[in-house]
Amino acid sequence: MHIKVIKAYKKFECIASGCGDSCCDGWRIDIDENSAYLYKKHTGELKEMIEQNLLKDEKGYHFRLKDGHCPFLNKEKLCDIYRCMGKDALSQVCTSFPRKMNIYGNSMDVFLNMSCPRAAELMLSGDGLEMEEYEDDITNTDAGNEEKTVGQIKELFMNIAKATNLSTKRKLIIMLYIADTIKREKKDAPDIIETYLREGFAELDNSLPPDEHIKNERIRNDVIMELTEMYAYICEKRQYKSIHEKTDNKNMSEEEVYERYFVYYILRHMCHEDYDTIYEKTVMLCVSYMMIKKLTETNNDIVRCIQHYCKIFEHSKKDNGLLKNTIYENGFDRFEIIIVSLQ
Repeated sequence: MHIKVIKAYKKFECIASGCGDSCCDGWRIDIDENSAYLYKKHTGELKEMIEQNLLKDEKGYHFRLKDGHCPFLNKEKLCDIYRCMGKDALSQVCTSFPRKMNIYGNSMDVFLNMSCPRAAELMLSGDGLEMEEYEDDITNTDAGNEEKTVGQIKELFMNIAKATNLSTKRKLIIMLYIADTIKREKKDAPDIIETYLREGFAELDNSLPPDEHIKNERIRNDVIMELTEMYAYICEKRQYKSIHEKTDNKNMSEEEVYERYFVYYILRHMCHEDYDTIYEKTVMLCVSYMMIKKLTETNNDIVRCIQHYCKIFEHSKKDNGLLKNTIYENGFDRFEIIIVSLQ
């Protein structure tokens, strides 16, 4: 298997109580079966707390949240399970977060989730998103053409995201145009992707209207208002309302930070052999950009705004579904609506 690991992955260390936005706060905390079994057997200091807060529903075990955070997060912002039962007692989700891997064919991408403040800092600065590659002896016998297909999709969209001659808005318009073409001409999708990889997208860029001609303030304001109201509703429901302390962007420009976010998004989300979903995923990339831009109107720290958005939508199918419903029920997924809503 061909394995690619971002440099930030090896640099990451949890800063625990020094974190301004704890992973123990603001979302459901799922507990795997083995950890739940261990906790139920516990007879020490945490026995009563575990009995009161370890719940099970149709999705499995989870902790009852207290004011939006894990009940075992103490006043020092440290974990009581770790303190009383040791590191080995932590659940799978607590041990693995924010680490993430995607496997496609005989390739594996290993990276971090930007919903973690420290991970976002590492990936959005320096060489954090640069890849180190190596091979191991594991083989996926059911790989088929998935590795080639996903690899080409990712390569094409990465090329657009990293294009230094394009504005942030232009990159999204070109990605969306190509994704829309693939959706409409799915049977020719492999040829379309290979052509853009071989010949580039300069001709497409020149054929599209200039950015200043692709705008409609009324439509954009309507779209942003609906999305912002949905965002605020989800934050309030989850008792997750604030963007936390600022970070050092190391003098990076706004364009550079968004380029890195696009690379991360492609790495995380465009990882399946499925031409049907490329347009939807590109729409969601455009929406995430619009919402992050809106957040920066009240907090000019782009890194924190990106992390906040990722924490809200990247780990909850229910909340992501609410966002998608807002988009699709209002027709915001239409190509002509999205491109005039980009700022």
